[in-house]
Amino acid sequence: MLNRFARVAVAVAVTTVFGLVARAQRAGRPDQPPVAPHSNNIDSSYPRMPLPPGAETDGRLNGARMKQFVNEVTGVSRKSRDDGER
Repeated sequence: MLNRFARVAVAVAVTTVFGLVARAQRAGRPDQPPVAPHSNNIDSSYPRMPLPPGAETDGRLNGARMKQFVNEVTGVSRKSRDDGER
């Protein structure tokens, strides 16, 4: 029982220390400026590579559609950030 308590106490202490260190490192950094938009359309300039034999089923994957899903998911995070949440 005491051994289990000691393990839990050490785990809590380590987690607390790492949390405080991470917070201290973030506190000293200034806010970074937004990323400037590219001068060319990077979405349409991706190279299209031929598929190797046996990977024909992967050709049906739609990268633009996957990117749309990612943008929808990360939109939730961006909205929270824009609303002032940290």
